[in-house]
Amino acid sequence: DFVDFVRMTKDRWFFVIGDVSGKGLSASMNMLILKSMIRTFLRVEKGFIGLVGRVNSFIKENLPRGTFFAGTFGYFDFAEGNLYYINCGIPVIFLYSPGFDTFIEVQGEGRVLGFVRDVTPFLKPRKIALPQGSVLAIATDGVTDSENVRGDRFGKERFRRSVRERLEKPSREIADGVAEDLLAFLDHKQEDDITLLVMKIKERSPE
Repeated sequence: DFVDFVRMTKDRWFFVIGDVSGKGLSASMNMLILKSMIRTFLRVEKGFIGLVGRVNSFIKENLPRGTFFAGTFGYFDFAEGNLYYINCGIPVIFLYSPGFDTFIEVQGEGRVLGFVRDVTPFLKPRKIALPQGSVLAIATDGVTDSENVRGDRFGKERFRRSVRERLEKPSREIADGVAEDLLAFLDHKQEDDITLLVMKIKERSPE
């Protein structure tokens, strides 16, 4: 699992979060290679769909057979207050709406990368507004699919409740709290990698 941020302009940040298949040293090496290549493609590819398509082709043609990536590519436009993203298999993206005091699942459909040679016809860019007071919470399947000794999954609902209980806290404390809840649920026997992205949208400074 990994998350990476790249500042594109004064108000735009690109990010990618996700899970590279496999375990151990080989999976770690694949993750480092993929992370490096994504940054390389960002410098030469102007289109959002084209970028994700090139990442898919690289996984299919250059990484070990059977390697896949389940994640999300996106960028924040803080001047507009919007998030643009393409879901490629991330299991849950929650957006807390302060206006409705509720969580909305916004992940939509997602096509995992690395299975087909040309994934571009299946990619669906999305745009959501990030109003002041909203909270964005994204998790890999290491969070939602982790099972305790009774075979119960942590799941989306426990993830949602864990975030909601900490809405008044800074984003770092929300993420740490979710990790603590997950470990307690698993009796501190976590077997899969986990990655969380939590962002709180505050009022913009006049500066």
